[in-house]
Amino acid sequence: MNVLALFCLGLVMVAFQTTLFRVLAISYVKAPLILALVVYAAFRMEAIRGLVLSFALGYAMDVFSGGGQGLSSIFTVLLCLGGHWLRNGIFVDGVLAQGLIGFSFGLTYGLLWVGAETLVEGGGGWDHWSPVPRVLIQALVLGLVSPVLMRVAASIDRVSGKGWRRLQGPGG
Repeated sequence: MNVLALFCLGLVMVAFQTTLFRVLAISYVKAPLILALVVYAAFRMEAIRGLVLSFALGYAMDVFSGGGQGLSSIFTVLLCLGGHWLRNGIFVDGVLAQGLIGFSFGLTYGLLWVGAETLVEGGGGWDHWSPVPRVLIQALVLGLVSPVLMRVAASIDRVSGKGWRRLQGPGG
């Protein structure tokens, strides 16, 4: 049940990201806000639930943003798998750690997109690396907002888990 609540939070983030940033004409700093939920899923949820949530959020991002269908879902699943692999040695309890993990996930996500676009367009050279400054800015924005978004996700996860246990009853 808490996966559904976190998915709804992710849909709000996707709608916020795709509409508000477009209206304000600041697409240059349009950071993928759902990556904060992917970080939360990777470090705080069990593997299957985290991967399902990451896939669903990535696919929702593709549907709402009009990008290549399926690429965001593949990238978010890869990031969640990487987070599951890293979570035995990295603690993300502090604000600084959450910001650094959010920055690194945002940077990796952006570089995956740059690589995918380079493969699709063909060729090589430095002209395909021109989006890298934008990727760095988006990763920095994500690193700054990740601690707040992860706290919101933790609150929703906690509240939805308590509500689900109440619905199941005492024998639950």
